[in-house]
Amino acid sequence: MGKINWFNKIITLGHPYKMSLQSYVYEEVAEVCGTTPDRVYQIAHGAKLKTFDDTAIFSELKRRGVIQRK
Repeated sequence: MGKINWFNKIITLGHPYKMSLQSYVYEEVAEVCGTTPDRVYQIAHGAKLKTFDDTAIFSELKRRGVIQRK
């Protein structure tokens, strides 16, 4: 799992989520859900939910209070 975290950090350098005040939340949710923080950022900011993994990310963000939409 260490390699995945290292890889996720490399591919997310310079992405808009790094500028966000909640970037630490995006990183935590990404680690829990097994995806990149950039994808978590996209879903939090209105991206369409295309897969079941996206639905899990959305649910986790909603549980943490990051988003309030339906």
